Amino acid sequence: DPRRGFGIAISGGRDRPGGSVVVSDVVPGGPAEGRLQTGDHIVMVNGVSMESANSTFAIQILKTCTKMANITVKRPRKIQLPAPKAGPCAPGRQDSDEEDAPWRQEEADHGRGYEGDTSSGSGRSSGGRSHR
Repeated sequence: DPRRGFGIAISGGRDRPGGSVVVSDVVPGGPAEGRLQTGDHIVMVNGVSMESANSTFAIQILKTCTKMANITVKRPRKIQLPAPKAGPCAPGRQDSDEEDAPWRQEEADHGRGYEGDTSSGSGRSSGGRSHR
């Protein structure tokens, strides 16, 4: 149904804090369900970069896509870094030339990376909220 759009809402853009165009909602049962996820950063739509686009431009580009769009996204994913290996020093004991240096045990950092993904949807934009 062309009036249904892509079944996503977007937010952000150059004119908002953070600067990225982000999928803020995926409509259940819509064309994007199972392809795009809330939080995906939209990088490109049909070869047009969204990296420095404002939200109005991003919405207009999505509206011009009639039946299909090639949408490239960066998807945040959690990665776990291994804990640092224990050195020759045990906690509470120092075998160092730096007598005044306190012993510190650091916990493993949990970082966020991005995994690229390209998803396509079909349909045409409709009026109302910024669902596309």
